[in-house]
Amino acid sequence: MILINNLKSEGSRILPINTVKGSVNVGEQSKGTSQMATIEMIAHATSIGADAIVDVKYASTSAMSKSSKFIAYGTAVKFV
Repeated sequence: MILINNLKSEGSRILPINTVKGSVNVGEQSKGTSQMATIEMIAHATSIGADAIVDVKYASTSAMSKSSKFIAYGTAVKFV
């Protein structure tokens, strides 16, 4: 799986498939959460037949409780 933030398509067609995401609940320990969320996002993209994920972004959410969530998301694409 290829993660691309700036895609310049020269001669190939790229078809967007769907938005994909991976999320991890963050407790007391936040080490490795971005990697775990990225792995989950890649698994999602692979399951729908994507060749790459473009415009990857990361975000985190927090609530008033101790729990929060780390999210990786992007657009799954297919090269044709």
